[in-house]
Amino acid sequence: MESIRDLMDQQKSNELAEKRLEFILDELAKKQRELAMLESKMYKEHEDVEALEKMSVKSVFRKILGDKEAQLEKERQEYLHAFMKFEEYKKTLDILEYEKGVLQEKVANAVNISEQIKKKLAIRKKEVMLNGSALGKKITALESEINRFYYVRKECLEAVEVGKSAIAIMNEMIRSLNNARGWGSFGRGSRGSMSQMIRMTSVDKAKKLSHQAQQLLRVFSKELADINGQQNFNFRFDFGGFDSFLNIFFDNLISDWVINQKIVTAQNSVASTQAKVKRIVSSLEVDIKNAEAEVVLREEKVKELIKDSV
Repeated sequence: MESIRDLMDQQKSNELAEKRLEFILDELAKKQRELAMLESKMYKEHEDVEALEKMSVKSVFRKILGDKEAQLEKERQEYLHAFMKFEEYKKTLDILEYEKGVLQEKVANAVNISEQIKKKLAIRKKEVMLNGSALGKKITALESEINRFYYVRKECLEAVEVGKSAIAIMNEMIRSLNNARGWGSFGRGSRGSMSQMIRMTSVDKAKKLSHQAQQLLRVFSKELADINGQQNFNFRFDFGGFDSFLNIFFDNLISDWVINQKIVTAQNSVASTQAKVKRIVSSLEVDIKNAEAEVVLREEKVKELIKDSV
């Protein structure tokens, strides 16, 4: 039965084989393209030879003002050169194809070896952790840290998902408020009932979206509290003041100016909240990568400790 160390050596060999296979596949693709070009050139040179052989001496002199035999010899040499180059590339491709087959077989067995290593490491890890030795305690402490980083990663991923949903809703809110501003601007039909209706509809849509956004932000705050402990995050934004406007048509400049000021205030509030969520999401994404790196680091330490204990 193979030891963990032997299996790990095989795994390293397989990893090298996988890298070599990637190189071989790239080379094959490149050589196949070049071979196609060489084949085309070879046929072209052959056609030139045949065409020259069929020409009379008189026509050759008219066309190229040279000796037919000398010209024919030149064309034959060019064809021979193209043919030999083509054959050389074919042999290279055959060698690459053979190596590809060998490497693919080796890489296919890599999964089985990885599984064997995992099982043997798990068994050995359990033995070491149960024997109460200093090594066992060290591995237990590392496993505890790994679980903690896994938990942090999981919570951060959940928070990021909710945060991105909230950002998307707030984008829609900002677009709706932009529409309301556009239709409510002086000089663009602000006195017309149609423009007022469109503006009111846009504001109403933004208000409805605000309820969805607020709910998502409550969930986002809860997810952050799970990560950072009990902490209050103020994500509320104010749409107060719109209700009194929604049932009125505005006929004069001052009313038009007032509603636009309200819209600007609401937009700024949403944009500010959105920017804050974006900053937190970006920070969480960094935390996720850091947690993943910490997990990998500790798993490698555990693996090395177990390997050294064999």
